[in-house]
Amino acid sequence: MFVRWVFIVLLYTQANFKCVPNRIKIWSPVKCEAGRRFFAKLGGIPEFPTEISQPYLYPWLAEIKISNLGRIRFCSGALINDKYVLTSQSCVSAPIQANQINVHLGFYNGYKQDVSEIFQPRVFQSGVSEIIRHFYYDPNNIKTAENNLALLKLKKDVKYSKTIYPIQLPAPADKFNKLANTFGENVEWSFFSLNNKKIKNVETKILDLEQCRRFNSNYQRIGTGVICGVGDNRSKPCGAEMGGLLSVTKPKKMYNVTVLIGITAWDPPCQSHLPRVYVRLDNKLDWIRENTRDGAYCRY
Repeated sequence: MFVRWVFIVLLYTQANFKCVPNRIKIWSPVKCEAGRRFFAKLGGIPEFPTEISQPYLYPWLAEIKISNLGRIRFCSGALINDKYVLTSQSCVSAPIQANQINVHLGFYNGYKQDVSEIFQPRVFQSGVSEIIRHFYYDPNNIKTAENNLALLKLKKDVKYSKTIYPIQLPAPADKFNKLANTFGENVEWSFFSLNNKKIKNVETKILDLEQCRRFNSNYQRIGTGVICGVGDNRSKPCGAEMGGLLSVTKPKKMYNVTVLIGITAWDPPCQSHLPRVYVRLDNKLDWIRENTRDGAYCRY
């Protein structure tokens, strides 16, 4: 009798249950696959003029311009969905406010007026409505370098194109220990002046933590939430603006996708030949997803 009564209650409960629609945008309404370069399955970038090749290679690379107290400075970031750019918190640390930041996507160096319209990439510019800083980052404590992250919420939604496109975040199964002693790519804007900038991309060897901790006492204090990477002596990533991207390439079907595995946490002087330290993003997926719930991620 008791079992029959429980069964009736369950039927009644389900019959009167009302599905509440999920008002949070999880997936992009347009078909997209983050981390894809549109010419990848052709065996590489076509023979475009040099001045327009950058947006096709790194369509997710953001230029972040900060105006504060009469001074302008720049750093880099990564477009991760239609509303958010991920960067280093030290790039936009307090007292920087959202209304002092502009984000540019799709830029390329050396624009020439005579380049054919068919090759001109879109340019997207937006102010920032909110800075979301990781609460547990302390710039004076190396042990908190793994929290050196910030999200910039854009005032305008990004419309994707072949030259403005989000990078793929790591999956929970993409653990850093599988990548030690392999190579990734460090990419960032390098700014020499307001009108002189270029993309710097460096092949970067990913070190395991024990290798990294042997360099000096500062490296001995880093935790498991970071990745160490070093380029060759001629082009190592060092002394640059914050927000640099560390990524790896994964094959998928007929083309490759680029996966963002790290954001610059701190950087040694160029002449030291010491590794750069990145925030390990596979450990920060929950924080990123929780704080970008109104953004639309690619689902294909």
